[in-house]
Amino acid sequence: MKASYDIFSNPFGPGGAGGTQISALNGAGWGFGWTAGLTFTPMEKTQIGVGYRSAINQKINGNLSVPAFIQGLAAATPGSVNLVLKGTSNYARSAHFLPSGAHR
Repeated sequence: MKASYDIFSNPFGPGGAGGTQISALNGAGWGFGWTAGLTFTPMEKTQIGVGYRSAINQKINGNLSVPAFIQGLAAATPGSVNLVLKGTSNYARSAHFLPSGAHR
């Protein structure tokens, strides 16, 4: 996964609100997870599905670039962050009805 956050705006800069880019954060890393799902048809033309996507713990390594006058040191600082993406579940239902007297 590549992650990038390119603008921290300086509202007091020459461009006003959203005027100047004062830092950039760029990084990359890998994480693994799994997905499972189940669909069943309890009656004709009706389907129900459930799914789950597991949590992922991912380490992102990269650089934070800040102008030297703000940071006071090097213009780019290496670093890392642990990104935790929570598990999610979902539910879906589908039913197809035809108006009374309609034929296929």
